[in-house]
Amino acid sequence: MAQDPRVRRDHARARVLHRADRGADRGSAAAERPPQRAARRGAHAAHAAETVRDRGASLATFLGEYDLVAATDYLMRIPRNPGNIVPLTRTKPYVTREQLTRLLDTTKWRGAPLLRRALARARTSSSSRPETLVRLMAVDGGLPEPVLDYDILDENGNFLACADLAYPDLLFAIEYDGAVHRDKDRFVHDIDRTTRIHEAGWTDLHLSAPHVFIDREEGIRRLRAAYSRAKEITGVPFGSA
Repeated sequence: MAQDPRVRRDHARARVLHRADRGADRGSAAAERPPQRAARRGAHAAHAAETVRDRGASLATFLGEYDLVAATDYLMRIPRNPGNIVPLTRTKPYVTREQLTRLLDTTKWRGAPLLRRALARARTSSSSRPETLVRLMAVDGGLPEPVLDYDILDENGNFLACADLAYPDLLFAIEYDGAVHRDKDRFVHDIDRTTRIHEAGWTDLHLSAPHVFIDREEGIRRLRAAYSRAKEITGVPFGSA
C-alpha cells in the first residue's frame, strides 16, 4: 500500500508513541483495572484457553458486560500493522472464537451465560478496552455498529490514518484520546493527522475518559449527534442503514 509523504514524516514520532496509544493506558486509570491486567497476564500464557477456563467463572461474576466483552476482545484480537508503522511481534490471536465457544459448551459455570453473551458481542479488531466500550456504547445507543481499526486512505490509495472506529460510508471517524495524546509531540502529530483526514473529506469525533468511563450517557449523546451530522453532510437520512 502506498503512503502519503506527510505520514512518513510523522513516523519517527508515531513509532515511539504508538505502543502507548494502543496499549493499556488510553487516558484513564480505569482503562487498566485489575481484572483487565489479569486477562492480559492470562493471555500471555502459552495456553490462553486453559487460563480462561480457570479464571472465566470468577471474571463472569466480577466484571460487568462491557468489561467482559473488552477482555474477550483483547484475547481474540488479530494483530495488524496499519500503515506499517510498528512491526508486529505476533500475527495470531491469543485465543480464537471457536476455542472459546468449545470451552463454554463444555462448562457448567454459573456465569457461563454471561460469558456466552460477551463472546457473541466480541470482535477481533479492537485495539484497546476504550475502543471496545465506545463500540458497545454506539450500538446500545441505537447506532449501527462501527468498524474497528479502520484504515483511512486518500483518493490514490495512500494511507492517511487508522481510525479507532469508523463509519466508512459516512466518512466519519471516532477517536478515543487517552493520556498519551497530551504529550507535546503527540499533540502535533494528532493535529497533522486530523488535517489529513479532513482534507480527504472525513469528519471525526473525539472522546476521552469522562465520556466513556464517567458520564456514558453524555458519550452516547455525542456519538448520536456526530453520527447525525455525518449523515446530513453525506445526504443520508438519519434512520436509514
